[in-house]
Amino acid sequence: MNLLIVTPDLGALTETFITNHILNLKSTNTFVITNNIHNKIIDSNKILQIKLNYGPATFDDEKEKIVLDFIKNKKITHILIEYGTYGSEIINLNSKHFQLPIYIHFHGYDASSALNNPIIIKYYQVIQNFVSGFITVSYTMSKRLIDIGIEKDKIFVNYYGTESKIISSNVSDKINLLFVGRLVNKKNPIPILEAIAKLISKYSNIHFDIIGDGPLKDDIISYIQNNNLRNIVTLHGAQPNDVVHYFFNNCDIYVQNSTVDKSTGDREGTPVSIIEAFSHSLPVISTKHEGIEEVIIHNFNGILVNENSSEEFYQTIEYLIQNKNFRNYLGNNAKLVHSIKFDKNVSNERLIKILKNEIKFVVKPFFSVCIPTYNREKYISDTLKSVLLQNFDNYEIIIIDDGSTDNTKQIVDRFPDNRIKYYYKNHTNAADTRNLAIEKSQGEYIVWLDSDDIILPYVLQEYYNFFIQNSYFELIYGDLVIVDNFLIPQKELNYEDWYNRNNELLSKLFYGNYIPNPVVCIKKIIYEKYGKYNIDFVRAHDYEFWIRISKHIKLKKINIKTCLWRWHDSNLSAESVKIDTSYEANAIKLMLANNSLEEIFPNYDWGNKEHATVKSYLEIVKRLIILKDYNEAIKYAKLAYSLAHDPSIMELVNNLQQYK
Repeated sequence: MNLLIVTPDLGALTETFITNHILNLKSTNTFVITNNIHNKIIDSNKILQIKLNYGPATFDDEKEKIVLDFIKNKKITHILIEYGTYGSEIINLNSKHFQLPIYIHFHGYDASSALNNPIIIKYYQVIQNFVSGFITVSYTMSKRLIDIGIEKDKIFVNYYGTESKIISSNVSDKINLLFVGRLVNKKNPIPILEAIAKLISKYSNIHFDIIGDGPLKDDIISYIQNNNLRNIVTLHGAQPNDVVHYFFNNCDIYVQNSTVDKSTGDREGTPVSIIEAFSHSLPVISTKHEGIEEVIIHNFNGILVNENSSEEFYQTIEYLIQNKNFRNYLGNNAKLVHSIKFDKNVSNERLIKILKNEIKFVVKPFFSVCIPTYNREKYISDTLKSVLLQNFDNYEIIIIDDGSTDNTKQIVDRFPDNRIKYYYKNHTNAADTRNLAIEKSQGEYIVWLDSDDIILPYVLQEYYNFFIQNSYFELIYGDLVIVDNFLIPQKELNYEDWYNRNNELLSKLFYGNYIPNPVVCIKKIIYEKYGKYNIDFVRAHDYEFWIRISKHIKLKKINIKTCLWRWHDSNLSAESVKIDTSYEANAIKLMLANNSLEEIFPNYDWGNKEHATVKSYLEIVKRLIILKDYNEAIKYAKLAYSLAHDPSIMELVNNLQQYK
């Protein structure tokens, strides 16, 4: 592929993402047309410097001939225009003379403050008929383009990528904070300085490094001087990449206050500096702003605060100073997410696929990630992000909204991805909602994900790898991490592997649910064979289903953690929530109706059938008492007495009568 990149600036220190496109796309011979040359990062014979105008424009005849000759002589096959507001001359020329695949890559202001200009809006609306597609760095950015009339099917999200770094431990006694970025209103670090001015009264070992230059520099210097921060804050100015990485490598916490520039409406895309921090295993504190909200799952791989909130920066920085283990937890997860989704090679490979028109809309997905939901506006964004951050793309997301009355749909709409299918229904119950998800799903395998949980970023790829090598299996699962309402880990929940142990599994299910429901993966055909969820079960429908299929299913545990399982007071996972156990009791009744006592209690001595039967009945009584089904417990106690005539059993019957 001979790729022509059209960019206003070549080799600018602040545009490492464009430099990456020019230097690091594999199997690509890259050429550049640019306005300004800051640094000749490629051979001169690959560069054409020519005036490019902001907004709609065309070349005069002389310039058009120069550009035509350049494209012909270099045998250009594909064109990538960096920034939506530039390159209209190239789009026009390509339309007239070549019709090469041509894509526009948006980065920030071109899809935010530029939209204040009706001429630019009209220009974007028109050029969509003359380009192959638009590339954005966040779903938020995509949504703004859709809102002005750009076709959803022409937009591709591709997050920035950076190199994975080998990290050396920071052995300093200081807590080193770092911000890297241009000193402009949309990256204003003064709220962070305000937080640090409060923190130094408690912590004398803080140091804050700021790398960057820009129009806010004088205001920042003034704040530092007026608040006695000269020994606490160092302003380094703009620095080359190797120096920046040195500071990342000696940092404890990365902080960034990205915000809307109120004077212009300018916004960030997805800041490369945050992706760089991920690659260095750093905990990140940043703002609920644009693409940042998409790449950070709060309290998993970073912490999100409100824009310009010095108080929230103060509280979160102090919390991380005091909790080194949590700093390490966030940093390790940041590194994990980086390696899976934000590594430079991952991002560049996706960009090449987009340019070559190899990103196809999924028609027959491998997985259907099914998310039943009801009034989960507080959590569903994190749940969706956790799916979209997977390193496997052949899936669809089926969201069945069981009659939510909150803003669940509006939050889902923030993610304009063709793989997301949202269905709203009148409120019934969880089993009915799951059954509709099964009906709507197109995948060969269904992955269940509750709308307040987090699927870990490697899971779909691991599941796919397993099924490709082991197509025999029909159900797989892993271990869970129980987290609190704020995603803070509490404990791990490890499950047994029931491979080739179906009879043991049935017996074990008598005592409780020993297959996880969160992020379990089931071949869809299983629901056709054995039926869907029993809608009489308002809860414990999964338990009843496992009992029903346990003797037949080919299942396997794979040794990975699959999910952050959130326990909170508004779901039935939390230990503090009172649970109606009648549904488990009903599941036990169905188990007893459809399986023999010998199958449920295989370890009893069935050579002495009467004794084993009495023992079974009494075990059933104990289980039903735990589940508070006293009438059924009395029934089985009487059956046991009819065989054994043991006075203690009749005493048990009499004692149970008081609970009826």
